[in-house]
Amino acid sequence: ARFCSASICSTDFARSSGACTASSSCRFSAGASLAAGVASWSADGPPQATPATSLLEVGDEVGSAGQISGGTRAAGRYGPALYFFEPEARAANRLDALQQAGVRTLVFHEHWTDIQDYGYTPYEEQLRSLVRELHDRGMRLAVYLGYEMSDRAPEWKRWHEQCLVAPRAGGYQRDPAQTAYIVCFKSPWQNFLLEHIAHAVDSYGVDGVYLDGTIEPWGCANEHHGCGYLGEDGQRHPTYPILAVRQLMRRMYTLLAARRQPVVIDAHQSLCMMSPTLSWCSGYWDGEQLTSNVEPGRGPLDYLPLETFQAEFMGRQWGIPAMFLNYAGKPFEPQEAMAFSLLHDVLPRGHGLNAVQRLVTPLWNTLDRFGRGKAEFVGYWAAEPWLAASPTTIKASVYVHPAPAWLVVVSNLGEKVTTARLAFSEKLPANLTAVNALDGQPLPIEGRSLSLSLPALGYQVIEVRPSG
Repeated sequence: ARFCSASICSTDFARSSGACTASSSCRFSAGASLAAGVASWSADGPPQATPATSLLEVGDEVGSAGQISGGTRAAGRYGPALYFFEPEARAANRLDALQQAGVRTLVFHEHWTDIQDYGYTPYEEQLRSLVRELHDRGMRLAVYLGYEMSDRAPEWKRWHEQCLVAPRAGGYQRDPAQTAYIVCFKSPWQNFLLEHIAHAVDSYGVDGVYLDGTIEPWGCANEHHGCGYLGEDGQRHPTYPILAVRQLMRRMYTLLAARRQPVVIDAHQSLCMMSPTLSWCSGYWDGEQLTSNVEPGRGPLDYLPLETFQAEFMGRQWGIPAMFLNYAGKPFEPQEAMAFSLLHDVLPRGHGLNAVQRLVTPLWNTLDRFGRGKAEFVGYWAAEPWLAASPTTIKASVYVHPAPAWLVVVSNLGEKVTTARLAFSEKLPANLTAVNALDGQPLPIEGRSLSLSLPALGYQVIEVRPSG
């Protein structure tokens, strides 16, 4: 699966870390910018908002009224202008730009509704219109839901004592003014959440859900719904409702499968690889925990040992496609993060349409052209590798295509510029050709050996084929 996260900026839904996550049923990238809504575009005039995308023109403001944020100043047809993506990517509007970048599912973050983690929105017609526009482009929409109950929700007064975890936790605040607290899905809120999802699908036409922390069985001692236990110290202690959350996820999958195919349940979690609950998801997004551990002087492998990536971030042993979450500079820049993730057959989610077009779309296109679906992925840790990489900071994994052809991902995980040396196995022919798979430029290869310089946390994707 290929997912894309998109931030909504300016006069949209951005004040309280509102982000719209673009994703795709088979393409998820992370970060197509939808600043100031989606506008119709014509070479004969400035961009104009369209009724179909008016949902993106309401909500919270960043800056003064009418001020657009997040663009790049450039010379335009009618004088100084703002570009929200590369100047050469002048799509008819930003939905077209997302589509042309390869995105197939847009995930709308929490500000699609005024109540946190709630399945009803006051922007009904705008949302339906956005869904129609996406469907017309062969794209899908998934909406954000999480693990909280807002004191703005109509159910709050009657149900919050029964449904919140105890002791009370969370306290997330956003606009419109509200505070949201963590719920326990062993409570009746499980039924409320499922009803919200059914309503969003049936009434608005959305295609799936993006779950923020929903798969985690939060510790709870709320005796109103049977959580917790009384310890020998006379105090009530929390239990962890794994089976209740598993039941929620199974019911959610069944609900969506009866209404939409393929099922889109995109789970975001951090440090909670809970297979009983995660197993009902179509993919997961992991890595946010790394952003809170940024310290000067730590090397790349101190932040993220390769064994840790293999255990948590690959998805293979869980049977669930994985995507790597990385915020710029925390602790890696986007391209640096890819030096880790691509070695493990995992793509990151880019942040901003520019990043998707520059970093992720070329990889999607390369993997499609190469025929990734017919290739076998062999990681750098394999007992019988197809190549040897040196020095020790250089790692290389390979996609093996029956053509025959080999797509090599080589990364420098060190802290300085290094010459990477690749020696291919004798299983390959003696005479080979090699090209940079992203730009088609030939690379010098002598027999079965290839050398190239890589910057710190740099990577290269190399296509190797028999010569002649």
